[in-house]
Amino acid sequence: MQPNPRRILIGAIGAIAAAGALAGGAAASAATPRSSSAKRGDVLTIGTSISNGSLDPAKANPGTDPIFLNPIYAPLIRYGTNGQLEGVLASSWRYVGSGYKKFQITLRPDVEFSNGTGVDAAAVAASIEHYYKVGATAGQWMANCHGVTALSKLVVQIKCTQPDPDLPATLTDEELGGDIVAPSALAHPSSIATKPVGAGEYTLDAAATVAGSTYTYVANPRYFDQAAIHWKKLVVKVFTTPSTGLEALESGQIQWYLAADPNTLQAAASASGVQLSTAPLLFEGVELADRSTQGGNPLGKLKVRQALEYAVDRPAIVKALFGKFGSPTDEVAIPSQPSAWDPSVNNYYPYDPTKAKALLAEAGYPNGFTISVEDQESDAELTQAVVGYWKSIGVQTNVTTDSTTPGWINNVLSKKFPAIGYGYGGLPMYLEAVNWFEPVANIYNPFATDEPSILDTLKHAESVPAAQQNAVFEQAQAIGVKQAWYVGVALVDAGIIHSNSVEVPKPTGGYIFNIDDIAPAS
Repeated sequence: MQPNPRRILIGAIGAIAAAGALAGGAAASAATPRSSSAKRGDVLTIGTSISNGSLDPAKANPGTDPIFLNPIYAPLIRYGTNGQLEGVLASSWRYVGSGYKKFQITLRPDVEFSNGTGVDAAAVAASIEHYYKVGATAGQWMANCHGVTALSKLVVQIKCTQPDPDLPATLTDEELGGDIVAPSALAHPSSIATKPVGAGEYTLDAAATVAGSTYTYVANPRYFDQAAIHWKKLVVKVFTTPSTGLEALESGQIQWYLAADPNTLQAAASASGVQLSTAPLLFEGVELADRSTQGGNPLGKLKVRQALEYAVDRPAIVKALFGKFGSPTDEVAIPSQPSAWDPSVNNYYPYDPTKAKALLAEAGYPNGFTISVEDQESDAELTQAVVGYWKSIGVQTNVTTDSTTPGWINNVLSKKFPAIGYGYGGLPMYLEAVNWFEPVANIYNPFATDEPSILDTLKHAESVPAAQQNAVFEQAQAIGVKQAWYVGVALVDAGIIHSNSVEVPKPTGGYIFNIDDIAPAS
């Protein structure tokens, strides 16, 4: 299953801590930070305007589906409310030897799946194999790490042919590799989407679930940490429009709502009786995808790409489209992702149409040129704003806007569109590089172009100690900006809106939310 190109890894569900911090994880804390002595509530009803892709972690969208999967699956590793990694099924993890090629996970003993079978190393290894074999995105992320074996009843080992310093991130519930599916479900893989079996705090009540509309979960009596379960029942409702979700919250139909629409966030900010927490969790812009230097391609010239950068007034676009719930950016990263976020290049291309025209002339295009641009409806306003600025310096565009994700993907991969409107959430740079920088055709690099200096930098990151990786990954991000691979425009906020009847951890560091952490107000 291809990822949703707008919401892939939207930070509200997948904001990631620094890759360097992940790589050195020799041990993990237990799940005890989530335990609570508070009385269990009856029913928690939450809302989202993001529909579910699949209840199979291998086929789910890491950007949007954890909200539906978190209750079912106990992950190996998760981001705790303090923003740091902590173990759930894993009691510890570590890289063995040098070079980030061998990774071992020690499991918590005496844990059961919801059907009563034990969670052991063989079951975990089988689930990880399912994840990378079935999932398109997962297959890319674990392309070099297919050697998964059970060394003993409680120790799993993953061997990689190439260094992978971000396996701890891949094996969280945010990137879905850590969501462990029971062997009984893996034996009938087509059933996982409707009859999932995990070791999480809840089990799916299939009789009370309507796919795409309402998902009902009941407390799992076999969950190893019963004090961590805050509710007898949990219901997730999908709203077709963001405003109806906020209305449901204000009327008391739901107690918690995830919103990524600036108009809804603005309304929530002025609403009474609700609380709002926001964080920048998505970056949007237009990628200059065809960077080949063959056949007189204008985007193959650095000065042309830089001209298109300087032509865009990012602050004006952000103010018009997102108000206070957005901020200008030149990067393909988010601030809560320090492994790639480089403040020194975040305003590398200030608005300067005069300079943009001069660069076009120097590149041999004093009268501009015409290119085709592909986007989809969810990104159309931002793309139209960008190409409007390009028109002012003489660059004409033919924009194709798709109404469906499959249509967008097909057009992008057709290599007929040199520029592509995008929306993307944060990943550690080592994982993000698979999409943006590696010379392998995908929806974020359809022409499979590369920049040797970026690849050399990423290669260097594989060999340095964990404490030094952040700085190296920032260098890769900076090169991408300076080479004008993408006209980054906006960091866009998502928000958690909730009533006073529940307690919700505040976003901090790598943690944004996990619905299992929502508790009755004390």
